[in-house]
Amino acid sequence: MKFIIKYLPFIGIIAINSLAVAGRYRLEIVKSYVLIISAIVLLNLIITIIAKVKSYFVYGVSGIVIVGALCVYFLPALGQIYLENVITGLY
Repeated sequence: MKFIIKYLPFIGIIAINSLAVAGRYRLEIVKSYVLIISAIVLLNLIITIIAKVKSYFVYGVSGIVIVGALCVYFLPALGQIYLENVITGLY
């Protein structure tokens, strides 16, 4: 269980990057997928805190996914930069 909890945020980043590349980095196409993936990552973060998993990798990557999802919805210009550069930089 802890293995899944630790690596789910990174899987979310890979999924967001794959969908962004497939959608040619258009925010309108990717928005619903980013919402679903960030909701799963947020739920995973809550489970991680409750289970007291001591891995800062999970906290850091989850934070990046959640902040990026907020940027995609509320600050579209910054969300565009997030999709094109931040996600790719995490590889």
